[in-house]
Amino acid sequence: MNILKITSLGLLVLGCSNKAKAVIDTPEAPQVKVEYQDHVAGSVMDVSNSKVQAKLVSKSNMADVAEDSPCSITECIGFFEIQEIIHFGSNFHGQLSEGQLVEAEFEFTLSETSSDFPELNEAMPGLNVGDVFVAELFENFDEGKVSIRLYELKK
Repeated sequence: MNILKITSLGLLVLGCSNKAKAVIDTPEAPQVKVEYQDHVAGSVMDVSNSKVQAKLVSKSNMADVAEDSPCSITECIGFFEIQEIIHFGSNFHGQLSEGQLVEAEFEFTLSETSSDFPELNEAMPGLNVGDVFVAELFENFDEGKVSIRLYELKK
């Protein structure tokens, strides 16, 4: 009977181990960060962030950007309409809704990324007006800004 309990517990732990993890930064000031395996785009996602499917409505250049930044020669600001909120992060408090227009900084630009960011595991294809994509939203509440690191182009 005990072997059955231990085996069941082992299967439960192993079955969940690739889907969630907790990291404690330091023993002096513990900060727990919880992540889960995101099955939509196959990447690890911070559970505090929300994930949306959206349509790019327009794009523009950033103001006040360093000359050596890729954003100095290509668009990094995108305006998109939220089509669906796929995941409500723990930071979600009603600030997003379907149909809402949102402005975000695309950290790896809105252009194809293979030449400017060869360190990415997979190059992103770039986004054009009218494209539909899925992305995790990183919200900076102090500045009231949204940024997007990686996205998945929907076809």
